[in-house]
Amino acid sequence: MLYYKDMVSDTARTEAYAQALREVIKHGDVVVDIGTGPFALLACQAAQAGAGQVFAIEVDCEAAKAARQFLNASYDSWTSRIELKQGASANVVLPIKTDFVVHELIGLIAGCEGAAAILRDAFTRHVK
Repeated sequence: MLYYKDMVSDTARTEAYAQALREVIKHGDVVVDIGTGPFALLACQAAQAGAGQVFAIEVDCEAAKAARQFLNASYDSWTSRIELKQGASANVVLPIKTDFVVHELIGLIAGCEGAAAILRDAFTRHVK
């Protein structure tokens, strides 16, 4: 949790992600956020950028629970466009194909080619 809080509070980093998403996401696009974390940061930024639907996938049970609580506690209308899916991306079936995959896979999951395998699967199964 400490790492997540540090990452979210890094305003230069989070604003760079937000700016990039604002530049590429068009109104109504469908986005999947792999490894959304307890604050669903990239999922929220994608929804704020105009995505019509965002699937936020999180494998860690505690992080998914925190993300669900975070989203449910929000009064922002765009959070209604975010659907949280708990589980490994490779095991999640989305109801529709997406336009974009976003992620910030770090740590043990990203190392040893973990991110490459996860993203290869995500692009094969989740993207139009």
